[in-house]
Amino acid sequence: MGAKEKKLTWLYKSIKDPIKIDSQKDRYVFFSDQHIGMPEFDRNKQLYLKALDYYYEAGFTLVVLGDFEELHRYGIKKIKRRYNDVYASERRFLFEKRYYRIYGNHDIDWRSPRRVKKHLHEVMPGLTVYEALRFDWEGNNIFLAHGHQGDFLNDTLGIVGRIVLRCLARPLDISSLTSPAKRYTKRRKDEEKFYIWAKKHKILFIAGHTHRPMFESLTKGDRIRIDIENNLRKYVQSTNEQAKQNIEQQIKKLKKDFDEHVQEEGKKNWSSGFGGPELVIPCYSNDGSCLHRSGITCIELEKRRIRLVFVYDESISANTEKYLRAPTIPLVPADPKASMYKKQILEDEDLDYIFTRIRFLS
Repeated sequence: MGAKEKKLTWLYKSIKDPIKIDSQKDRYVFFSDQHIGMPEFDRNKQLYLKALDYYYEAGFTLVVLGDFEELHRYGIKKIKRRYNDVYASERRFLFEKRYYRIYGNHDIDWRSPRRVKKHLHEVMPGLTVYEALRFDWEGNNIFLAHGHQGDFLNDTLGIVGRIVLRCLARPLDISSLTSPAKRYTKRRKDEEKFYIWAKKHKILFIAGHTHRPMFESLTKGDRIRIDIENNLRKYVQSTNEQAKQNIEQQIKKLKKDFDEHVQEEGKKNWSSGFGGPELVIPCYSNDGSCLHRSGITCIELEKRRIRLVFVYDESISANTEKYLRAPTIPLVPADPKASMYKKQILEDEDLDYIFTRIRFLS
C-alpha cells in the first residue's frame, strides 16, 4: 500500500462519527480549487458569486473541498482585503450552519487550528477547517478529501513544500511536476489511486485537486463516447424521419465535442476511465475546479440523487452552443441583467443505484 492509500485509509478510519444525511431534506453542493488570488479565478469570480447566491437561496449546504485560497503565491492578508465580497458570500452559509470546509495543499496552512483562528476567524468567525469529512447516507459512506494526501511535497512537507516550490521548482520551471492539474501523467496516477482505494473500501469518494471533473469514475471523454453510442442506437431504431434528423445533428455535435476534448487534453495525455477488463465501479467522482476557461464545475447531492453541474456565462463566445448539450437553468431568473449566468446538469444519477453497484461489484 502506497503513501497516498495509507493516508486516506488512516483519515477515513479516524472519523468515528460521520455526518448523517437526511436523504429527503438535505441538499449539498461541493466546490473546490477556487484558488482565489489567481487571475483564472478573477475571470470567473462573478460567476462563482452568482452560483453561491443560487445555492444559498435554494437551501443548499456549501462544502469547500480545498485550495480555496492560493497561498502558494499570495499572502492571506492581501487575499482577505481583495476578496472581501467572496468571504461575505460564503459567510452567509457559515452563520446558518450550512458550511463545511476542507483544506488542500495550496491552503495547507489551515492544518493548524491556531492559524485558522488567527487569519480566518476575522472573515469567517468560528470556522473549523477539516482535512477530511465522512457522510452517512442511509448506511453508505461518502468520503470527502482534497486529494493531495500522501504526496511528499504537497502533504508531508506541508508549508515547507511551498518554500521548495517558490525557491527551487518555479525558478527551474519544474513546479508542474508536482501538480496533477498541470502534469497529466501525475493526474492519471492520482486518479487511479483514488479509484482503486475507494473500490477497495466500497465507498463513494469525492475529491478535488486534479481539476478534472469526473462522475461515476468516468471522464468527460468516456461520457461523450457513451452518449454517441446511445444516440447511434436510437438512430437505428427510430422510424420517424424528423427524429432521425435531430439525432443525426446530436451525433455530429457530440463528435465535435469529443474531437475538441481530445485536442484540449492532448492525444498523448488523453485517457479513458478505469477498470481495464473489469466492470467500472462508480466509486470516485471529482468536482473539478472554479478555474475552467468556460466556467466552473461542482457536484450536488439532492433528493437521493448526485449530479455533476456546469455553471457558465452564456455571453462568452465559447459557450454559445452549450445549451445544445443539456437543458439549462438560469441562476438569477428574476434579474434580466444576470440572465447570461446558467446552470447545466451534465450528469445525474440515483444514489441508490450507485451504492448498489458499488456493493455488488466491488
